[in-house]
Amino acid sequence: MGVNLVGNHYVQEDFVSELLKRDKYSSTRVAIYITLPHANPNFVLKSVISIATLKEVIDWHGESIRLVILIALSKEELKNPEFKKLFSLIHYLSQNPHKLDQLCRTNNVLDILSQMSSYE
Repeated sequence: MGVNLVGNHYVQEDFVSELLKRDKYSSTRVAIYITLPHANPNFVLKSVISIATLKEVIDWHGESIRLVILIALSKEELKNPEFKKLFSLIHYLSQNPHKLDQLCRTNNVLDILSQMSSYE
């Protein structure tokens, strides 16, 4: 996912190495089945959130994961109130495993965005 962000000019190459280094030393799991990898915002050229939904659970450094939300946000965007809504979504999904399952079984990007934006 990080290499894709580099190729599309969202982040500098150093973002990926920092991302992998950070993930190696500290868990990025934020809820059951959900991980939120991120790296230093100084390497972000254009803010973006990349999402990977997995039909089956994978082992992510000893944690069971089905949803990967890769955050590449500038320092300014980290303060944006809209970004903070992501944590409400994560909490909602962790409390509603059937919704997380439904989200992870969706193949269509627009359906994923629709499900993620209509959780309240």
